[in-house]
Amino acid sequence: MKPFFRKYTCRFDSLILSVRETYRSTAFQVRVVSKPHGELFSQALIIRPGTQLKLCSGRNSVRFITVRVFIPRVQYGGRFIAGGVIET
Repeated sequence: MKPFFRKYTCRFDSLILSVRETYRSTAFQVRVVSKPHGELFSQALIIRPGTQLKLCSGRNSVRFITVRVFIPRVQYGGRFIAGGVIET
């Protein structure tokens, strides 16, 4: 049976991110799921250390995390445009 990893959504500037817990309690997988219409997104996602993110799951479940390190990942031919790993 697969372990359950909670999924969250997060607004970061004008982007909407999908954030998923990993097997390590201090790391989260991040990917961009929505960007403003008409804007090109040609650079990698950058989240600076010390940034606080508000993660929402459902209507009433909210979690706040502070970014310690963000490791970016870009895939142009894949399913998503940009993403990476956040370590807290």
